[in-house]
Amino acid sequence: MSRERILVVEDEEALRRMLQINLEKEGYLVTTAADGPRALAVASLELPDLIVLDVGLPGLDGFSVAESLKKDLRTRYIPIIMLTAYGSLKDKLTGFEKGVDDYIPKPFDLPELLARIKAVLQRAARSKVVDELTNLPRETQLKEEFEKILADDKAMSILFVEIKEAEKMDSRSLKSLTRELSEVIWAVIDPTEEIAAFLGEGRFAILTTSQRANQL
Repeated sequence: MSRERILVVEDEEALRRMLQINLEKEGYLVTTAADGPRALAVASLELPDLIVLDVGLPGLDGFSVAESLKKDLRTRYIPIIMLTAYGSLKDKLTGFEKGVDDYIPKPFDLPELLARIKAVLQRAARSKVVDELTNLPRETQLKEEFEKILADDKAMSILFVEIKEAEKMDSRSLKSLTRELSEVIWAVIDPTEEIAAFLGEGRFAILTTSQRANQL
């Protein structure tokens, strides 16, 4: 039975509850949010495996939520299924431009939604880009961001952080220290402006500006 974590963001209480009940029957761990600001807070804290996101939300609409999620390093790689009454081609294109992975108009067929969720999670698992221990992107994503910065001809600095003599540590100690160090890195970087990645074997890298590099 699957144990992936899903965040359901829906302002209509009855629909939100129905989705939660049916997803939990499928074996998913479900968290819910009723507005945009709460969705961003929960997503950043819990880092779900997938987000089912309505567009018509109070506080911050779904398009704005999706855009904010994709700007934040912590939540950038979480797949999003947009669930909405707005079914025009323009709305769909707007959703995809914001980084949405799939788009299901209301009213929807529950078996179809469950099938779409399963398919998106399977695709995400095959191309998983975030390290499970540190919740940081892996080296491939760092290289992609590095190449984008070079293409834009922007100035940057790169910091390498390494656990000294990691190869001499037992796996349990190295895993524990790696997790602790990743939490320190999360605490000091600006995830909307800087890129951090886990390179493996107790090694990390951070892309930032020269001024921020000195501060870090």
